[in-house]
Amino acid sequence: MPDIIIPDIIQGPTIVRQSGPAGRLYWLPKTAVSHNLKREVMELNSMLYGNKLQQRLKSQTRTIGFTPSSVRSLFLPSSVATYVTAIAVAGTGYSVGDVLTLGGGTLATGGTATQVKVLTVSEAGAVLTAKILTPATRGLYSAAPTNPCATTVAPSGGTNCTLTMRFETVSQWMPYCASDIGVDILKLSSSTLIEIFAKNEGMVYSYPQSALTKIASPLHLKASDEMLGGGVEFICLGSADGQPVDEDEWMNIAEAQFPQPDFDINDILTDQYEADFASGTAIGSATGFEVDFAAEVKPLPPDMNTGVRAVTLDGFTATVKCAPNNMTDAELEALLRSAGAEALLIGQPVSDPTANLVITGRNSGAVFTLYGCGPKDAQRTHESGQHRFKEVDFVSERRYTAGVPQPLFAFDAE
Repeated sequence: MPDIIIPDIIQGPTIVRQSGPAGRLYWLPKTAVSHNLKREVMELNSMLYGNKLQQRLKSQTRTIGFTPSSVRSLFLPSSVATYVTAIAVAGTGYSVGDVLTLGGGTLATGGTATQVKVLTVSEAGAVLTAKILTPATRGLYSAAPTNPCATTVAPSGGTNCTLTMRFETVSQWMPYCASDIGVDILKLSSSTLIEIFAKNEGMVYSYPQSALTKIASPLHLKASDEMLGGGVEFICLGSADGQPVDEDEWMNIAEAQFPQPDFDINDILTDQYEADFASGTAIGSATGFEVDFAAEVKPLPPDMNTGVRAVTLDGFTATVKCAPNNMTDAELEALLRSAGAEALLIGQPVSDPTANLVITGRNSGAVFTLYGCGPKDAQRTHESGQHRFKEVDFVSERRYTAGVPQPLFAFDAE
């Protein structure tokens, strides 16, 4: 009979810390933190001896999942640079390969300034073309620099260049923007380290390379014990070369002091919420408002030498669900545009790029806005003792201004 190791059975509080190019972010779980190993195998078969003679490793991934307590700062809007759109002032004295740092703007907490690499220059060293150095150096700002953006250090004997940049809005909770579609999210979060601190054990479990892949109904705008957040999941692929030749390549377990991040109980929002659609239709909800962010990610087929090495972002959407408690059947049908002169016809868009759904907390002042949206599905029931309207779903569409994709949502919880 083996000895029972009590600390592995009776566990205590945990904290998850994410560290990367944008700084450190603490996640305070309200549920268990799971970290799981998933292996894909190839089976060796034989007509003589049967199938599954042996299973050999084809690829492996690890996932970390938990439900965080509400920390509203995760939704604070931030800006990242996505493209160099023009060279406003070319400057002089530059060489191919020079790395430029943008000046101006206000960095987000833990954020860094955008870095740009010079691609081509003239005979006088004037910058002709440039690009963001790497996806991990696109910067993170609470207020983006004003275009055209100055660079901070001039070349020796030369003059500074000035760049016109495209900036897009993201949040720490949803760290991807429209320009990231098709991009390997591991590169966007280059060297992101996930650490799980176990208080009673005095240990830390570290995963060297990870990225957010799943957000399950993270925003509950209601007065309930569900708090604000839902479940999240990270994928961990180990070190850059993918070969587990060292014990720290995929995961490391070590002794560590339990961190004590700042936490304000008032960051957990439980409030009365009401909504306004298209600046004119007031909506109350018997069940509150549930916002769902769907990040669509796809692991690339395994490399035959190193396994799964990339996970691409295929898309993401934002939706809102509610159960109207202040409408008649006729008012709901008018909202849905199901009949009459304003009826939605086959082939027409469900969403309206000019219509926003604005959800406001009466006491906290928190405001969530779903941009360019419209009602898609509705459920009602005729049953004794039950509310008539069960659910109305709002979906949004991507809007563009001068070719720049605009955010799907905004959340101001300050």
